[in-house]
Amino acid sequence: MKNLILIVSLLFSISLSSFSQSDSDEPLKTELYKIVTLNKEELPENMSRTEVVLFSFNILSDGTINVLDMNYSSEDIRKAVMKKVSQAVLENNSVTNKIHYFKVVFLKL
Repeated sequence: MKNLILIVSLLFSISLSSFSQSDSDEPLKTELYKIVTLNKEELPENMSRTEVVLFSFNILSDGTINVLDMNYSSEDIRKAVMKKVSQAVLENNSVTNKIHYFKVVFLKL
């Protein structure tokens, strides 16, 4: 059952990952990739071969990220990503009321 839920979540996240209400979000994506990059020490030892996190957010006037919803394949990965995102302050001047969607895939090499 857990595998079925994960597969459905992945399919749902893939369909949403290309959707964004912003007009030009490439600089924002680049900045977010830098934020959510995890070092080897930050990854859980029992990590699966592939872990996925999908979250929707908006950017507050002070540049902080307000996470609205998050889907994830592992609680440990969710905690690590949330820690990074909650501490981040974006330099990008795209502070709007728009909702953005961001998908991160972690691969175990």
